[in-house]
Amino acid sequence: MSGSTGRVLLIGLDGADWRLLTPLIDRGCMPNRQRIIEQGTSGRLAAPPIPQADVAWTDALTGVHAHVHGILDPEVLSAGGQSVERTSASDRRVPVLWELASDTGIACVHVGWGSMIGDGGIADTHAVVLPDSSACSTQAACELVDQAVAGLSPAADARDQNLVDRFRALLTQSHTTVKQSIVAMHGRPWRLAAVRLPAFGELLGDFLRFMPPAPAWVLPRRAATFSRAVEHVCRLHDALIGHLVAAAGDGDAGGVTGDGGRAGDGRGPVAVVVASPRGTPIERLRSDPTSARTATLPNRPNGIIAASGPDVQQDALAFGGAAIDLCPTVLALLGCACPAHVHGRVIRGIGNADAHAALSGGAPALHPAVEELPRTRLALSSVEVREVDRRRAVGLADSYADAGLRRRAAEVMRQLADEWPADARVALRCIALLRDADQVEAAAARMARLSSVPQELLEARALVEASLHSARGRHRDALGALERERQRQESLGGCGASAAVLVACARSQLALGLLVEAERSCVLALQSDAECRDAHVAHSQVLYAAERYAEVVSAGRRAVALAHFDPPMHFLVGTALAALGRAQDAVAELLIAVDQDPGFVEAYRRLAAVHLRQLGNVDAAQRYAALAGKARAAKSDSVE
Repeated sequence: MSGSTGRVLLIGLDGADWRLLTPLIDRGCMPNRQRIIEQGTSGRLAAPPIPQADVAWTDALTGVHAHVHGILDPEVLSAGGQSVERTSASDRRVPVLWELASDTGIACVHVGWGSMIGDGGIADTHAVVLPDSSACSTQAACELVDQAVAGLSPAADARDQNLVDRFRALLTQSHTTVKQSIVAMHGRPWRLAAVRLPAFGELLGDFLRFMPPAPAWVLPRRAATFSRAVEHVCRLHDALIGHLVAAAGDGDAGGVTGDGGRAGDGRGPVAVVVASPRGTPIERLRSDPTSARTATLPNRPNGIIAASGPDVQQDALAFGGAAIDLCPTVLALLGCACPAHVHGRVIRGIGNADAHAALSGGAPALHPAVEELPRTRLALSSVEVREVDRRRAVGLADSYADAGLRRRAAEVMRQLADEWPADARVALRCIALLRDADQVEAAAARMARLSSVPQELLEARALVEASLHSARGRHRDALGALERERQRQESLGGCGASAAVLVACARSQLALGLLVEAERSCVLALQSDAECRDAHVAHSQVLYAAERYAEVVSAGRRAVALAHFDPPMHFLVGTALAALGRAQDAVAELLIAVDQDPGFVEAYRRLAAVHLRQLGNVDAAQRYAALAGKARAAKSDSVE
């Protein structure tokens, strides 16, 4: 058992996205979230590749990739592979956060996570009398819901009543979950309380399209009725977060135990962590669903993390991590050792230093993968079975790729592409993974056999084709393919070429030494999408090639602000700072790079060079050179 007496309140807020929350926080609409940020730290979480919320949460709560924990899809095949069943917690192969904590003797409460992840037994909320001081009484919370619903346009059309009813039902669901959580925490000792509010993400999915300025394809009457729906959703959930924090015995959200009541049994200070492993695909939800461009919009938005309390540094928006880092980070806040099987690491700035240091060295261990059914047994199965098998195979490949196991990912997709020869989306994903696994000729052969693709995949095909040319060193051919796609998109009118195509053009132009043209492409990409992280990254690389190091630092900072978990960009910024003679700043940036990626050989080497040549610290230089050697050896020993 850990010797720490601290407690942790983890609040899971599905779909939370800084792009939505930050403007509302700045306007004072979310004071509880603002207090957590100001008194602690916050940042982005790099999202897992599989889009389903329960899969993403399983990654975050186990600290391992999906190919290890086994939850790949909301549905799973039966033992014989002839039928489909709902995925449940029994299909999970590794323990989740509260199970790991319980094994060390820590009392846990977990509410709202659903049958796929595993939920605790919750008493009937009507059978428990909460203290009069409880801020989440039935009457008070129902009034919050009523106020949110009343905030919709009073002139709501009867045809929209179903949406109004759904709005109320989902808000009520969040209120019920919070009350169940307070009941579960009340009058009993606990050190970890984990509460999930999935209705928040569902509400964003249903009502984000109405947020001003409403897209042209949205009915005007609905746009008027639901224009403030997202704001009301965020306000109410912020109030519910405040109720949870107060019930945990930490009214100030700053790590000091509250004086009133015994909601958390008063044992030690409380750390508050609000997180979501995936953000909301804003562009996709607000785009015309009939548009071909929708298929190429990004579908992997970063999640969020905000934390305050003991062992949390006050450095708001300074750092981030990956979704799988949530589990070891919360364990560190509890003072628990992290199990060896966990892939994730403690997020910088959160958790005690000893736990952080213990997880800071060496490459992540490889783990056995999910045992998939032999596909020959599925040949005569139903369409439903084959579709579930297809989704699970794609998820397995994406999980492998996310963990850096490129050859395994490519092999899974190669088998799937052979079974689904008419599926152009599968074929393109297979080609991309073969390319990433250095099987470029095999990828090119498959590309040559891809005769036609649907309209919505033309851009994806052009990007994959160009990447294959680049992988073979044929950058002019790559640029030619991209220019043809750029002309096709511009001929359609509208917004012109997409940011993705312009970024790819910039990279091909950079490879050809066409720095002026590459910078122009980056500028156009940023004009198309000011928050396109890849455009900021490409712009930084172009500026570095032009030796405009001060501008590299500025552009790199903008890229990092859009995805804090980005070791290569921290490395580039650190290298530019070193070139400017700002050695201490360079070291700080390079340390972030190796902190986020302990196997980053070049970052260790650059740290050694800066300490030796600019700081004159021979001992430190030797230490980082030795770490570079260890990281290189660890990579050489890794076998897929």
